[in-house]
Amino acid sequence: SITIIGNSVELNPNTSINAGSNQDNGNPANLKVRPAKNIQMNDFKIDASNSLLNVILTAGNDIRLNDGTMEINGGEFRADAGKLFAMENLEINSINNRNLNGSDISINADSIEMQQSQIVQKTTASGRTGNININAANSIQLLDESVINSNTEATGNTGDINIKTDSLLLQENSDILQEASKAKLGVIDIVVNSIKLLDDSGFNSIASGTANAGIINIKTNSFEMRNQSGIGNKTFGSGEHPKFEKIFYRHPIRVR
Repeated sequence: SITIIGNSVELNPNTSINAGSNQDNGNPANLKVRPAKNIQMNDFKIDASNSLLNVILTAGNDIRLNDGTMEINGGEFRADAGKLFAMENLEINSINNRNLNGSDISINADSIEMQQSQIVQKTTASGRTGNININAANSIQLLDESVINSNTEATGNTGDINIKTDSLLLQENSDILQEASKAKLGVIDIVVNSIKLLDDSGFNSIASGTANAGIINIKTNSFEMRNQSGIGNKTFGSGEHPKFEKIFYRHPIRVR
């Protein structure tokens, strides 16, 4: 395990951290970064070397991750920021290639911003992906082709995607989606006060091959969609078509 503590932690450009564990015994390595104030990572790579890696980031103020990649291979990613969690041009990938279930990706902060970034849970074996849990007291923004994606290419099922915040904005071709061709899709569960889907952005559950359709649940007080944005729960193969899609709201949905 690697633990980094201090007042603030900054990883400068071209930083690389390689850590891993023998995935046969199922015990992951751990990378923990927990300064009192801020975490800043720029132009970096964290690589589990084809094995399991848990990454735990905890900061009293902000966590800012820019121009980097994290490959954790079914391990856990958890970030807890006292104020802001921000990603720009960043990839967090958890590719589960084992016959054991993957761990969750969880982010908690006052505000969460994703710019040209992606969070991916994926399984290529019989093990299930972990859940994706994104929680912010104030706001969550996915901007400029940012994606939160849970998908399976094999018999392992996808986990759930859980979004909780006051204000949720998806803009400029950004998506929250799940995909499957053989296995079972999970649930996209969104609980927010207000939602804006702008400029070809949306929530999507896509089943192909023999996969059955997933479920999208949305609870909100205000919902606005503009410029070819929308919600899709689709089946393109022989699997069951969507039976229901719940949207709970107090005011009319505005579509422009």
